[in-house]
Amino acid sequence: MTTSKPFRRSPAISAATDIVRFRPGGVPLKDLPSELEAMDLGLVGNRRTEAGELMLPVKLLEYVFLGIPAVAPRLKTITRYFSEDMVTFYDPGDVESLVEAIGALSCDPELRRARADRAGAVMAMYAWEVQGNELVGFYRRLLGRRDPEQPSALPRAERPFEERPASRRAQV
Repeated sequence: MTTSKPFRRSPAISAATDIVRFRPGGVPLKDLPSELEAMDLGLVGNRRTEAGELMLPVKLLEYVFLGIPAVAPRLKTITRYFSEDMVTFYDPGDVESLVEAIGALSCDPELRRARADRAGAVMAMYAWEVQGNELVGFYRRLLGRRDPEQPSALPRAERPFEERPASRRAQV
């Protein structure tokens, strides 16, 4: 069962048609940057399922990275990474909870900015620049290499991730 129709029929949402836009067909890729820039808040619509409880939605991470305040379902993994002062939560499957969350955030620009800023701090903590070093360190420890200058115990043919000179590294 989808919550889209009950959500749209909610009196609070019906009264807010000038600020709430539904795009069931999506947004053309060329229009996406301007659409995202115009957003006051972003909605993450995951449901409570076994898989849903374990997911950290990319959409949520994208909103956070772009500084867009998010309304997200109160699910196990999401609440592991984000707290009540970073994201506005709703109870998945509860249309009124969703309407209340959107209403609370949409009416308060200062709250939106504060939550987006605090959520951004999480993104910085889990950014590739930080986590990449952790991952490389993990693999070095796994291979018994404490120091990047220490030679590998593996023969060269078995070292696919050997450090390369900067000129040969892929540019991202």
